[in-house]
Amino acid sequence: MCSPPPPPSRAPPPPSARPPGVGAPRRRPARTGDLVVEGGTLLDPATGDVTEDSVVVVRDGVIHAAGARGRTAVPRDAARLDAHGQWVLPGLIDAHIHLSTAAEARDAVRKGATSARSGSTNFYQDVAVRELARHAPALAPRLQAAGVFVTPHLGDTVLADPDLTPLATLADGVRSAEALRRVVQVNLARAPT
Repeated sequence: MCSPPPPPSRAPPPPSARPPGVGAPRRRPARTGDLVVEGGTLLDPATGDVTEDSVVVVRDGVIHAAGARGRTAVPRDAARLDAHGQWVLPGLIDAHIHLSTAAEARDAVRKGATSARSGSTNFYQDVAVRELARHAPALAPRLQAAGVFVTPHLGDTVLADPDLTPLATLADGVRSAEALRRVVQVNLARAPT
């Protein structure tokens, strides 16, 4: 059975039309418009401050400003969402996320996650993402790191730390209390909060 030929692709602009060192052109995300969430009780998770009758301005899916009404500039043509009687957090909290790359971390922030809890990784990438967020908050959400998966069959995770490699010799995997204790000890040492 023959499959149809692939659709023609648009050729990237010639190198002379691109800035030096730039590969294929980047696509800009589609403009989604502005949204103003007004009247709610705003909680700032970083400080614990509470602002009654607040305004949150969202531009193209990203929080642009948040604060008290009258002190925060509001675009005139933005869609409005009445939040009177509601609590408002400026950002989303993802309670179970697997962030293994810088690109995934940036994508989570771009989608609105300002805080997250890791659901584990194979090689402590979440610990690095947590540190990235501490140094460059625009590149990663604040992250509660979990470390490596704690599972009977560690697979390549035994390569995440030299102290885990002896567990690769276990015929049935991590099944004894001693082996489980070792994985947890290494995890706690590598992924403290």
